[in-house]
Amino acid sequence: MKKALKYTLRVLLGLLILIVTSLVGGYIFLKTPTGKRWLNEKATSFLSEKLGTKVRIGEIEFELPVGVALHDVVLEDHHHAVMIKFKEGLVQYFRYGNGLVVFGNVELSNLDFNLIHYKGEKESNFQMVLDRFASKDTAAGPKVIMNNIVL
Repeated sequence: MKKALKYTLRVLLGLLILIVTSLVGGYIFLKTPTGKRWLNEKATSFLSEKLGTKVRIGEIEFELPVGVALHDVVLEDHHHAVMIKFKEGLVQYFRYGNGLVVFGNVELSNLDFNLIHYKGEKESNFQMVLDRFASKDTAAGPKVIMNNIVL
């Protein structure tokens, strides 16, 4: 009985050490130039694909506890005109899923925001971006919640 308990505790301790080491290693990796480049490529690719337009991020940094620092960001609309451009941004909390986008604290500096309603189109360029994050459930439209915004 004691042997089984000791063995179980050792296995659990080993798993805990493995998990903590992986998290610390991942965090350290994301702080390196290679990790930042990898994170930038993944974020740019995801956003460009999701939005169906070009997104450029100069630099992206993962910050603890839960946040992302963005530098030199440009988001084009579906007509390839610059819709959102900012020099520095900090998103302290972000959640996405089921047509819900939640931002905690968002701070943007040197922001240029061009809201355009193109002739012959029903919606503005920004509404089209929001629709890309919408749920497939047609009864529910996209919901964006921003708790605190500093421009």
